[in-house]
Amino acid sequence: MQNPVLRLIEPEDVDAYRNLYRQALRESADSFEATLEDADAKGSESYALELRQRYGFGCFQGRDLIGMVFFRPSSGGKASHRAALSNFYVDFRYRRQRIAYALLELAKEISKLKKIQQLELLVSSAADRAIEFYTKAGFQQTGCIPNAIKTDGDRHDLLLMVLEIESTG
Repeated sequence: MQNPVLRLIEPEDVDAYRNLYRQALRESADSFEATLEDADAKGSESYALELRQRYGFGCFQGRDLIGMVFFRPSSGGKASHRAALSNFYVDFRYRRQRIAYALLELAKEISKLKKIQQLELLVSSAADRAIEFYTKAGFQQTGCIPNAIKTDGDRHDLLLMVLEIESTG
């Protein structure tokens, strides 16, 4: 078996991205605002456009995408020190192998290169394991959107979490 490789998710990886995203929505439905039906309604071109519009970092095992995180720097001068992380997910068969940590470290290194000083993300209050991971990684909860996600009649808050990036210069 090959060692996993971290790299940018390219538009040519659209099928691998769509497959992992659909798995994320199936396996962790309470963690995402989108539904599987939303994902199925999108065509390949919509997924490819997403890959062209923002940075997606992936962990690949051969041709299979087994982990991902998306990185979007803020636009505008006053917010240029910030970036948002989204769609952070690792295939359940590859968890506990430090892939999420490796993806986060890659996002932090890219942040430093781009002079980003603050990473932000929204996480569902139902995603206990994700909240624990982010907290251990140094994120702090700074806000809450009450009842932001409704799944099968249950409502969950979205928590805003922030990580300050250490400056290298």
